[in-house]
Amino acid sequence: MTVEGAAGFLFVSRTRIDRLIDREVLIEVLPMRPNDKPNIDPTSVHLLRTRQDMLQRVYQDSQTEDTDPLGL
Repeated sequence: MTVEGAAGFLFVSRTRIDRLIDREVLIEVLPMRPNDKPNIDPTSVHLLRTRQDMLQRVYQDSQTEDTDPLGL
């Protein structure tokens, strides 16, 4: 997967993808040619997207009016 493809799939900027590669959150697959753009392992991208979705669901589930009613 390309940097642009991963950025579009994760809804983040290409700069953010570069940082995730540097932090080894996303796994870079060696390109066929040394001067080519980096390729990203699609499995690591899908795992990160799954984690983001799960964290978003947990946050949204915790935001209920039952535990903190408005105006009280």
